[in-house]
Amino acid sequence: MKRTGNEMSQVMRSVALGSVGVMCLGLVTAAAADQTVVYQTDDPFGSPFGVIGFDVGQSQSVAVRFTPSETVALDEIRPWFMNNAAPGIFPTVELAVVEDLEINGESFPSEDELEVWEFSISAIGWNPEEESVISVQQPVLQAGQHYWVRARSSAAPGQNAVWNWAGSGVGMMSICCCPASTCEWSPANSGGVPAVTVLGMPVDDDGRPGDLNGDGVVNVLDLLILLGEWGDCDDGRDCPVDLNGDGTVDVFDLLILLENWG
Repeated sequence: MKRTGNEMSQVMRSVALGSVGVMCLGLVTAAAADQTVVYQTDDPFGSPFGVIGFDVGQSQSVAVRFTPSETVALDEIRPWFMNNAAPGIFPTVELAVVEDLEINGESFPSEDELEVWEFSISAIGWNPEEESVISVQQPVLQAGQHYWVRARSSAAPGQNAVWNWAGSGVGMMSICCCPASTCEWSPANSGGVPAVTVLGMPVDDDGRPGDLNGDGVVNVLDLLILLGEWGDCDDGRDCPVDLNGDGTVDVFDLLILLENWG
């Protein structure tokens, strides 16, 4: 699947600023053939309490913990949101994947951000919509390590997004019930969690996407291989350098390679 011009402009703007740490919403795309489910809750439907959720706004941030069973490169996150705001208002949410912070044997979301996105939710009222953000940096998530999907927003109470509660099942989550500037997260506790799916891409045994010649180093030799295969892969040719599996060797694959340089 080709990326849209809007996505391309987002990437180029980020590169021009010298950072790809904060990316806007990636449009919903079909899962690549080799995507793997890293973490998945149930959808928001089927709860005995009806469709409910966790406010995400000035007074509350929310995070859900996940632990990959295999080493993957982050590819996509699909959270479910609904809307507390008046008709025609679509609150903005900052979504991030962050590393785990362990203090005295307890688990918290840290401020070590692996990738950050900002987008306006699409839900109208309390009708849940599954959003999608696409990873450009594709940070490597190590098997057995804890990570968090964190959502926060500056939206005022009553005008905020609501991260839907999964209809059934439990997991590990944390809530910060104060302004983001003074946020103190609760320790990870088991219980009902926000509805979300985390998808990844398999990586080489060395855990470094972009090592195209298999020499254990991502360098100019791999860059030359990628540039030599630039373009669409829908003409039947094999595209092992299509690092994000979208059917095209382009700037998104280049960014993945550069992120893993060395």
